[in-house]
Amino acid sequence: MKHMFRFATLIALMTMFLLPLKADSPRKSLIERFVNTNATYSESREDDFSAFYETSGIKQTAIVLTYHTGQFNLLDAIHRANPAMNSARFRYYALEDQPLSQIVVNGQVPASSDNQAFNSGDPADTLGWSAAVSTGDSPITLTIQQGQSGANATFKVTVTSTSALQGQKLKMVIGEYFRRSGAVGTNAQLDFRYIARQMSNEAGQFDSNGIVLDMKAGETKEFNFTFTPATSGASAFKTEYLYGVVFVQDDDSKEVLQAESSAKPEVLAAVNSSIPLYFKGTPGEVISKEVAVVTSLDTEPDPVPVTIYVDTVGNPIPQGWSVSIEPNKVVKERGLDVNVTVNVTPGDQSAYYTPTIAAKTNVDGSFNVPVSRSIIGVLSNNTKNFVSGFSSFARKGIYTKGIATNILAKTSIMPWIGGLFTEFSDIIDQSDLFIVPMGTQPLYLDPQFNFSNPVEKLSELIDQGKKILIFSNVGLSWAFDEGYPQNQFAGVGNGPLVQEFFDKIGIELGSNQARLVNQGNGVSLSPFTMKGIANNVIGNKLNNGSTVKANAFTAVNFFAGSYVTSTDIIKVSNPNIATPFIYYDTDQSNIAGIHATIGNSRVVYVTFPLEILDVASNQQEILRKCVNWLLTGSAASVDDEMAEQSNSLLSVSMQPNPVSDQGMVQFSVKGNAPQLLTISLYDALGNEVSRISQDTFEPGTHSVNVPVSSFASGAYRLVVRSLEGSGVHIPVNITR
Repeated sequence: MKHMFRFATLIALMTMFLLPLKADSPRKSLIERFVNTNATYSESREDDFSAFYETSGIKQTAIVLTYHTGQFNLLDAIHRANPAMNSARFRYYALEDQPLSQIVVNGQVPASSDNQAFNSGDPADTLGWSAAVSTGDSPITLTIQQGQSGANATFKVTVTSTSALQGQKLKMVIGEYFRRSGAVGTNAQLDFRYIARQMSNEAGQFDSNGIVLDMKAGETKEFNFTFTPATSGASAFKTEYLYGVVFVQDDDSKEVLQAESSAKPEVLAAVNSSIPLYFKGTPGEVISKEVAVVTSLDTEPDPVPVTIYVDTVGNPIPQGWSVSIEPNKVVKERGLDVNVTVNVTPGDQSAYYTPTIAAKTNVDGSFNVPVSRSIIGVLSNNTKNFVSGFSSFARKGIYTKGIATNILAKTSIMPWIGGLFTEFSDIIDQSDLFIVPMGTQPLYLDPQFNFSNPVEKLSELIDQGKKILIFSNVGLSWAFDEGYPQNQFAGVGNGPLVQEFFDKIGIELGSNQARLVNQGNGVSLSPFTMKGIANNVIGNKLNNGSTVKANAFTAVNFFAGSYVTSTDIIKVSNPNIATPFIYYDTDQSNIAGIHATIGNSRVVYVTFPLEILDVASNQQEILRKCVNWLLTGSAASVDDEMAEQSNSLLSVSMQPNPVSDQGMVQFSVKGNAPQLLTISLYDALGNEVSRISQDTFEPGTHSVNVPVSSFASGAYRLVVRSLEGSGVHIPVNITR
């Protein structure tokens, strides 16, 4: 009997060990995102993914890592921090030939149709890969404890498995929960989350291979990782947002079997505003708007300390303007309203300013992530010129650099949004100049977009006699679905408004020239050039007639690549209206830009963006010459043509005018000091045809003869300029 009992016990024990081990730990899913931050669509993809992650119900069971791939051989700051890590993980999943944004769930690439749909920006089509997020159990249990030892971050990781592990790998990623880009345009998205910064071994060295696990069922192993974060340069970490992610992966199937993170819970705050949202401001006038402070009530402690401040990263306060917040520190209690007042005081510099108001919590043991929102807009009511379009480089100032100071002082940069044109219609009606960088947008937009149709508004501005400078490299071809690459707005451009607009400025599409080659891997910009047309009011002033090279497809100017997939070549349909002034490469029939006069309106239409010029002086020169011609009919240098109409030290008049033989310029030198003055006569092309005088004049009134008998009839300009370049110009008509 005793032996039978022992035998039964032995059989029971053997049976127990032969039974499959039960999974005893909920499986956490790993979502790995591969994002090319060097393109505008990344911004909308970021928003799409964030919305999905917050609302799909997977947030509690999924861990996110974002890799910045820097495709097109273009490097943003995050990619530069550790390109080997980003590239290694990208290649690990064989994603080199996949779209620019990719998602991998638990080591598996979802069905291409679903992934492509997500990459096209439609969050409704994320169901295919959201289903891949496992909510089952795993035999593996991971724990990770984050600590600090001096300047080092430490991570104690334990691995336990109820099933034997043979050859699976433990991998560690150092992550940064939140990173703000240094400037809009450096990255398409200003805020980044869940950033994979380095794959590490236990010594803190870069290692993408992982640690091989050889464990018996029920065994526990401990691993200790040490990491020293960089404190400066592109690799610098925000240590307050540092965390670790560990996961166990089968390298054969690439399946992620379990994942865990040391990330802390986030506590968020933000500001909200009610209407009105838009204001017109006079320099020195204080505009005050009360805004509400809100917090993430479902996860926060109670109460929550919140600091509110003006976030100037990527959105600096205009020169001479000021912004204050009262109070700038509050304590938000659940169920109680808390308001603060934002005060904006415009300065003399014209601007459309949307102050970015950030709210940041201060809760121990949490990620206190600042949330920035631009919730009100203020436009100077002394604005006379607008830079308004779809190119984000307008925000960086490329389309204002080089403009004369007195013109720039009355220029505001404002998005091309229908509501803003309506809200500020009285200021727009009184304005003179519109610079419109279109980027790759078509000149006609479907009503689904939150923009007033560009071509409709541009036609209206022409009818009002405005001066307009348009940069649109594919506006012609995309309007008629003939562009390269495939027109994503196909079918929306064939409207009568588009044809009417092109007829109005005397042009039509000649052809479309591909500029971007080898798209996918090893993309490069096929070199091309522009050159001004001699004896043209603008063309002969461009870079002294020398070739302007287009070669900005670099890490510094990454955005240019997406802007020059192709360029239109203009054909002049009405030479009585449109005149070519610049052409592509060596063929003057390949027209790159025209200037047109329609009644009191002047228009310049250019088929390349300034971004593609790698020499800043060329960007500024083209912009300056075009603006000068639009405002004055001449493309002379900024010192000559854009001189102040009135000057604190000079008062000038010319008699007679018109003049046929000899005139006399009378001028007064104000103040107490003598001035060195240059008096010159310029023709309509901006050429100095006569240096009349260059001398020092004492304070008081002076007269100088202006002989003109040797000059042909026409329009000229008399310029009286001081030593520092400021002065007065007077239109002069010579008749015979």
